[in-house]
Amino acid sequence: MLLCNDRDLNKNYPRFRTKDIFGINGVGEKQLIHPHFIKWHKWIINEYIPPSKRILVFIPCAAIKPYYNSPIHKEFNKIIDKFPTHKVVITNAGVIPYEFAGCYPFNSYDWNPVYETKNLKKKYIELTKRRISNYLNAHSQKYIGFVAYLNPISESLKALEKVHINRENNIHIVKIDKIKLLPTSDFDLVLIYKKNLERLKKTLEIRRDGIISSKK
Repeated sequence: MLLCNDRDLNKNYPRFRTKDIFGINGVGEKQLIHPHFIKWHKWIINEYIPPSKRILVFIPCAAIKPYYNSPIHKEFNKIIDKFPTHKVVITNAGVIPYEFAGCYPFNSYDWNPVYETKNLKKKYIELTKRRISNYLNAHSQKYIGFVAYLNPISESLKALEKVHINRENNIHIVKIDKIKLLPTSDFDLVLIYKKNLERLKKTLEIRRDGIISSKK
């Protein structure tokens, strides 16, 4: 996994002289529209160039940062990374290409959905819908397929479902079976339930095989 000081990353990504660790952490409107998140979003939309000819896979964020250190991400990444994919995280911090997971502020923020109010959930869904739309409008032509692997009770999925999807960027949302969890458990544990991982694999196989067939 690339880090922000790796030479292979685009050198023009946003940098900040002062890190606002206290400002980006927490659950509130301030953490939805923090200027560091907004600056990154504008750069991702206007300057970033995603890898071409990949299947875009929307995935959730993780409590552990960087995301790729999360035990949950490690499990579903074992499947996703076997295919020609490009992972993009949907979170309160924005719509984030996975290769920037090690970059500030994405390696330093925290948002616990347990503390979301009803009003804040509405704001999250509306803002995230616009961010997803912006990303697809800017970059969908680079991809050859679209998949979402998100918790069915998450605001991120609700936002994605509100995005206007055309035939060119039809997103296949992987059906997730719910499982009984303790109230204190991470809700995203459903994403490493065996049946759900099998559905993810099958979905990616279909997308990959369809791509191969279309090239013949």
